[in-house]
Formats: sequence, structure tokens, C-alpha cells
Amino acid sequence: MIHDMSLGRRFFYRYLGLAYGFTYWTSHKTFLGATWQGWIKFLAIVLLLASLIFRWGVWEIGGTAVLLVWIYFSYWRAKKAGYSKFILSETEHLLPGEGLPPYQRATVWATGVYHVTEFDKFLLLRPAEYWQVPLGQHVVMVEHRRQKFLYQFFNWRTLQQVETGWLIFGARPLATLAVTFISAWLEDGKDPETRTIYLSFPEGETQTAVWRTIIKDVGRNQPHEIA
Repeated sequence: MIHDMSLGRRFFYRYLGLAYGFTYWTSHKTFLGATWQGWIKFLAIVLLLASLIFRWGVWEIGGTAVLLVWIYFSYWRAKKAGYSKFILSETEHLLPGEGLPPYQRATVWATGVYHVTEFDKFLLLRPAEYWQVPLGQHVVMVEHRRQKFLYQFFNWRTLQQVETGWLIFGARPLATLAVTFISAWLEDGKDPETRTIYLSFPEGETQTAVWRTIIKDVGRNQPHEIA
């Protein structure tokens, strides 16, 4: 469990989650035609210029310079990381339970790159549904705009691994599965591409059911030794 981590790690992940949440929100909300991110960066530059023009002390000028660099670095790093971070669980924490029957849908929050024909987009914690069809295809359908959906598909042939952990974003970590597979959305002549998507859950029972549904297909495509 994440509560078993050291106090220092928990403090760092809490800071990181709040930082990712803040940078994401200010990068996507606008005020007077510009994003809040743009306004924050602009004000940081104005503050540094003011410290130089009015000849503030060395410590004050240095502090405003550090603040400017920290703001730019934080936005750059958050965007590069997809405004979130997956932390792998060090111990097994899923409760006993059953997998989902075919076609039964589970409500999740989806993070990662999702597709529809000739279009793909990175999404962060968007409302989604997961289910499996009788022939073994796993489906994740994500609402990226109102009544507009993107997808990911995988099966035992393309599935590589599924890991349990937490997605760091916002005030608290979210129970999450990281699902790695070979993408089925391939252009002609393009080599197979390995992708990882993240499925986060509002409560543990749903996570357990989805995990048990997917985990049974891990390793089926690996060669077996002949006794």
C-alpha cells in the first residue's frame, strides 16, 4: 500500500500530484484570451524585470530568477510527463474476487493515447468503460468530448503485461492498472509499437475485477517449453 511508503516519499508524491494538477489546470483554462499558464509565466518575467529595473537586493533578484526558472521547468516537465506519474505497487494489495463476465462494462478513468480511425489523442483521467468480448478482445472506450469516443483494443496475442499501482495526479493517488500491449492501430509498413495505457478506479472492487479479467491473458502468447 502507498501508506507503507516512507513519510518522505509520500510527501514528495503529494507535492508532485498537486503540481501536476495545478500545471494541467492552468494549461487548459483561459482568462482574457490566454491560458493561466501564459499569465503566470508573463507575471514571473515582469517580476524579474521589476527586480532589475528597481535594483532590488541580490537575494531578491536571485530569488525572482530562480522562481522564473522553476515555473518554466515545472510546466515543461509536467507536460513531458503527461501531467501524471504511475507508481508501481511494491506489494500485492488487490482483494480476492472474480473477473468480469463477457460484455459487462466497468467504469474507469482512462489515461494515455487513444485512437479512432486516422486520429489519436493523449487523454488524462477521462471517463471510460472497459469490457471484454467472448473471443477475448479487451476494449477500452473513452469519451474525449461529449458523445465523442476514442478506443484501445488488445487481446492475448498483443498483451504484454498488466501492473498494479497508483497514478499520481491531484491531491491523492488513484488506484490504477498499467496495461502494456502492442498497438493494433498500425499504418501500412510501420513496425509494431508498444503502448501503455492507465486505467484508474474509484474503488478497489472494480479494479480487482478488471485486473483478474486482464491478467489471465498475460503470458499466453509466450512460448512454452516442451517437457
